[in-house]
Amino acid sequence: MIFAMQCRLATTEDKTALYALWQNTFGDEPAVIDRFFQCVTPNDIVVCGENGSPVSALYMPRVELRCGKKTLSAAYIYAAATDTAYRGRGIMTYLLQFAAENAQRQSLEGLYLVPAERTLFDYYGARGFVTAFFKKLVQYSRSELKALCENPATALPASALQFFKTREQALQEIWHPAYSQTILDFSLFLNKQYGSETLLTDCGYAVYESEENAVQVTDFCCEEGKEAALLGALLQKTDAAKFAFSMPVPRQIGSMPGKIVPAGMWRPLSKSAKQTEIQNGYIGITLG
Repeated sequence: MIFAMQCRLATTEDKTALYALWQNTFGDEPAVIDRFFQCVTPNDIVVCGENGSPVSALYMPRVELRCGKKTLSAAYIYAAATDTAYRGRGIMTYLLQFAAENAQRQSLEGLYLVPAERTLFDYYGARGFVTAFFKKLVQYSRSELKALCENPATALPASALQFFKTREQALQEIWHPAYSQTILDFSLFLNKQYGSETLLTDCGYAVYESEENAVQVTDFCCEEGKEAALLGALLQKTDAAKFAFSMPVPRQIGSMPGKIVPAGMWRPLSKSAKQTEIQNGYIGITLG
């Protein structure tokens, strides 16, 4: 029963239980969990426990949302999980509300998250979140892309610092989470761990996966008007014949309008956040 549970901030003594819950839910190796824990402190982890032991948890790394000179302090609701034996009891609803209250106590202005499935948009919508982040999906053949390319952008070393600089420059006029270098370093680590490639250039970046003769670009992000240059750099990296892109809504490859789909949700907590409209925000990097 919910009333027998206690929501609280995590402590260092919870580490073993949190690792076990993460592995049982997501199946990641300990090295992945170790690396992520470098991105958070116990104050960024909320748990719900029975007899003191966590049976449900979510993580809240601090992230500033930016658009031009406008900013909102926020936390990213990530890796929310409940032990299978305790699911269906409403624990996560209780934990999400506790997380919001804790964020307000820490003067954060809002929370955002990326639903793992389309059906979860309704679930989180009933818990105070609104859809504010979108992505554009478009597909092209290699021959079509070659006709659109210009001189390729210059490839740069894939460091967390360069990732931060490139991403912020590319998204400066779009609402987005400005991830810290620590989080971006974790993202680069995940890409290597699970077979994705990260192309950083002087005008944008692309995170992509190759399978047989096709490439799935899960995050194609560049400065406005520089799409052709980033495409040129990408085509130099792969001989694939088919490409599928996910990118910010304002960006455009060729003449295809693409399909715009919801990608993330936002729960404003402060008065100023509730008065701020996040239109066609972009997340891109989801750490999962």
